[in-house]
Amino acid sequence: MSLMNDWEKLFFRVWKSQVLFHHIFKFIKDTGKKYYKLESAHWICTNKHWGLLKDKFYQKATLHYDRDTYSLIFQNIRDLEFFKDIYERQKNSISQVGVNDAAKTGNLEIIKYLIDEFPSDVYMTEDAMDIAAQNGHVETLKYLRSIRSQYSCTEKGLDTASEIGSLECVQWITEFCPHVKCTKKAMTEAAKKGHIKVIEYLQEHHSEAICEKEGFNFAALNGHLEVVKFLHNNRSEGCSVDAMNYAAQNGHLEVIKFLHENRKEGCTTYAFDISAKNGYLDIVKFLHNNRTEGCTVNAVNHAAISGHKNVVEYLLDNRTEGCTTFGFDYVCFQGNLEMVELLHNRGKKCSFRAMNMAAQNGHLHIVEFLHVNRQEGCTSDAIDLAALGGHLRVIEFLHHNRIEGCSELAVDNAAQMGYFPIVQFLLTFRPMDGFKNAISLAENHGYNDIVELLKKNIHHQKI
Repeated sequence: MSLMNDWEKLFFRVWKSQVLFHHIFKFIKDTGKKYYKLESAHWICTNKHWGLLKDKFYQKATLHYDRDTYSLIFQNIRDLEFFKDIYERQKNSISQVGVNDAAKTGNLEIIKYLIDEFPSDVYMTEDAMDIAAQNGHVETLKYLRSIRSQYSCTEKGLDTASEIGSLECVQWITEFCPHVKCTKKAMTEAAKKGHIKVIEYLQEHHSEAICEKEGFNFAALNGHLEVVKFLHNNRSEGCSVDAMNYAAQNGHLEVIKFLHENRKEGCTTYAFDISAKNGYLDIVKFLHNNRTEGCTVNAVNHAAISGHKNVVEYLLDNRTEGCTTFGFDYVCFQGNLEMVELLHNRGKKCSFRAMNMAAQNGHLHIVEFLHVNRQEGCTSDAIDLAALGGHLRVIEFLHHNRIEGCSELAVDNAAQMGYFPIVQFLLTFRPMDGFKNAISLAENHGYNDIVELLKKNIHHQKI
């Protein structure tokens, strides 16, 4: 019997997970329903099968509706004649659903139909105005105001229209609902999202507007340089060290340069560390050459773990922080031989966990390199963990070349995962007493061939 490949192992692990099993087959059950058995209008609408809904509706097939189903229908159906037929057939069952729902998607043709044909019956409240504004539907705003002159937006509508960058809605609310003031959310959220036109408009027409430091910081995070410049030049709230930190995190060098040249907040070692982790060598160089905050051992640690060789080389050539055994060990866990060689050649230290972790993930090339070139060795965990992962070649190498051995956990781990060749190898070359736990684990997972092998071994031991 050959070892399973990684995909097969993943499949069987998923298969044995009762939670995942339940979710997967619930999905298959839902998506694999036969046409004539589909009676949930909500399921059909949620999955956007509008053609199927139309077909079953006109076939007068049994369909079960609920409030959420009607809401989806009001929001999404653009076929007016089809909507008319549904509404007129179902209107006695429809409650608390109407214009407000259609306003969410700007379904203006449906809104007009409802108002024209059922002016006294259709469900509509003043909230429809905010709902339309929050989703950027200015034409819906105009129409609702034309039929309900007393209706108005609130701060909620203005704030959210600003957040989504709907300049038209922001302008309309400002002009036709002059009593509505924005809160600090309007400019702050617009800044985060990079809506420079909205910010400029709020600056000019809403003196009450406030942009919290969070807005400035997140504009830097998202690389919105024009917003950063505008807030710096026109607002007084400022930013914090998070601005440059965040810009470094996401690789926005031009934002960092602007903040460095024009602001005093600076950054922390986080900026250097995170840019190294994310592989932004240009930012690492800039911070090294222009800032004084420096970095920590996390810079090399995480750059190495993330596989950014050029960053690691630069840091080791130009900085003195170095790395810790954690960084070296974890690189071994990931199996990056080129990085392991780099750290080794630069005199960096690892621990016995390096070989243990490489064995755990089946990285034989790393185990071999460490065995030949390093003195830290490993522990019995190396074979035990390799057995859990199904890495027979690693186990064979460790058995023939190392003296640390393994524990009974090795057989237990292999037995519970169904790795017959590994159990067979361990019984042959690493004999030990007592397999009751391994037998129980194999039985629980249905690996009868392993159960038989273990029991046979016990029998031979008794003889």
